[in-house]
Amino acid sequence: MTIMRKYREAWVCLSSDAADWANVMLGDVSDGLSALGYKTTKLFFDERPGRHKHNQELFNNRVKTEEPFVIIDFNATTNMKPDAGIPDAEIPKRFSIVCDNPCDHLDKLVKTWGNSILGMVDRQHLAVLDAIGVNRQKVFFPHGGPPPPASPLPMKDRDIDILFSGLVYPHPKSETWIGQTGNLPKILKTIADEAAARVIEERKSVFRSFADSCAANSFNPADLDIKSLCLINSMIDVQAVTTQRHEVISRLKDMNLHIVGRVIKGDGGLDLSNVTTHGRLTFSAVIELMKRSKIVLNITPKFSDGSHERIWYGMANGAVILTNYSHFLAETFTDGENICFLPGDIDRLAAGVSELLKDHKKADEMAGAAMPVYIKSHTWKERVKIIDDALNAADPD
Repeated sequence: MTIMRKYREAWVCLSSDAADWANVMLGDVSDGLSALGYKTTKLFFDERPGRHKHNQELFNNRVKTEEPFVIIDFNATTNMKPDAGIPDAEIPKRFSIVCDNPCDHLDKLVKTWGNSILGMVDRQHLAVLDAIGVNRQKVFFPHGGPPPPASPLPMKDRDIDILFSGLVYPHPKSETWIGQTGNLPKILKTIADEAAARVIEERKSVFRSFADSCAANSFNPADLDIKSLCLINSMIDVQAVTTQRHEVISRLKDMNLHIVGRVIKGDGGLDLSNVTTHGRLTFSAVIELMKRSKIVLNITPKFSDGSHERIWYGMANGAVILTNYSHFLAETFTDGENICFLPGDIDRLAAGVSELLKDHKKADEMAGAAMPVYIKSHTWKERVKIIDDALNAADPD
């Protein structure tokens, strides 16, 4: 078998309407492909109808050259599409990195053209695509990170003890949350509550947890149409993440904790009286805060067999990573040596974090031990090899 390297050019689609982190990471993906020998073009586009005529013309003209190239985007957002009548063999491939639960993007995923490749950031999401009827080539494509700086700050010079960035909704047991889910049938509300708990406690995917909870309550998920199935799974996703964020942050709030992002206040909101809040910042600004942080905190239980960009960008910048457990992460990292996993008994969390923050030597050693593992296996420069392999599959001699 030989590898027929046909694809050596990529159009990386940045969105004028996307979250800042998406464009930063796509830029890093582009740089990784360039290092691999690809000719890359970064293309800004506007997702709104009628706003992408120029890019569509560029796309059509490029297709007519009959030279292979690939479109790369996040969450299938690029609205360029091949003209009707173009032979399938001439339609460029598209590699879309699906950064969330695929149930959140059903409408866009089913509209991707047939030779698209979907890169799933959690390994368990591969099976979810089949379950929701998205019949596309798919590969496991976890988040990656940038090259590390030459000399990350030692722990003694970092003024932020713990940094968390992300959205925090009111607690799922609050009247605010219950009021927003009040129209859900009682059996589905019970299933959602149980499934969200399973995501956290059993470290399973949202979809698997939902299936197990359906079985435990003698409910057949086949009775739901695909859109309803996706809606309930998206809700379980948010409920599990929100629950764990409340559990963790409430136990660390009296330390030197900084939070970036929107934290919804009022009924069911977090007590942030002793927390430094920064509101919404650009991802580049968050990275600057990571450089000053001893611990970068990641709370995304929905990625139980994947990763999140907070992990890799924090690790690249010399912080110790405190994160929910992931089967994927456990393949190359060891709890307490080069990463910290949230404990199963959440009441043990504060004491363990406090002890680590007092021991700069140990924290420096942990961050230092993580760095060679990260550089070897988890940068975008390494991740983009997955794209290259998916595009240029092995052909017989």
